[in-house]
Amino acid sequence: MKTAVSFLIVCGLCAWADAQQTTTLTAADRLKQLQSNRKLVEKLVGHGVSLANANEPLKRAGHCRSAMGELTLALDGAIREQDASRVAELGEHLAAIVNDGLIPNLKEAKPNATPASPAFAEFIALHTSSTDELQRLQSSVPQLEALGRSAQVKAMLANLSKTNEALAKAK
Repeated sequence: MKTAVSFLIVCGLCAWADAQQTTTLTAADRLKQLQSNRKLVEKLVGHGVSLANANEPLKRAGHCRSAMGELTLALDGAIREQDASRVAELGEHLAAIVNDGLIPNLKEAKPNATPASPAFAEFIALHTSSTDELQRLQSSVPQLEALGRSAQVKAMLANLSKTNEALAKAK
């Protein structure tokens, strides 16, 4: 299952990167976008490979958290640039990684992450940092500016809110 999730995430990101090309971009803009997408996809593929090779659910959750970190960095950039479609798209990929990777692995690791176990601190740290990151992202979108009023971004923020609620239940 973990290999299938990794493969689906990578395929989705590759399709997304290809779909980012629009006719309104200049050649220089397309090159910049391609380079940016390529770097992000390469990093995410690396995390996907690590995820597929991990045998323990807590380690897999850690790799999902690392992939989240890459996407949040890209999201921060898209928010700064006020790029609504990129914010929405990256946010949807972030929610997919959390919903389809992080949460199931945290749930699987939870029975072994009792307060007396060595895994407990790692479990709590992964959960807390993931929750904090999602909340920070939600609050970083300027609500009164054009970006925050975008229907795409509003839908993505609603999805991130549901994702954060699901993540809270995994604790």
